Amino acid sequence: MHLVRHARGVMVGWLPEEIDELQARTSGPHTPGEAGTELAGLYHATGLALGAALRGAGFTTETQDDHILVLPPPPA
Repeated sequence: MHLVRHARGVMVGWLPEEIDELQARTSGPHTPGEAGTELAGLYHATGLALGAALRGAGFTTETQDDHILVLPPPPA
């Protein structure tokens, strides 16, 4: 995952190169279609969990493509 400063907050998303390297080091051979399906599921599940955790901590989140825009909590 990576963080990028955004005008309205912070954008959180995946770095595909890191995921591909990690998979190559930690798992056995896969067919190309199988690996893509597994990673898509991993991205989705992790995004849902991260979004829920951030909202639970008081942040507002917006989904933009495959990234999550994290907005700071409103002033008290």
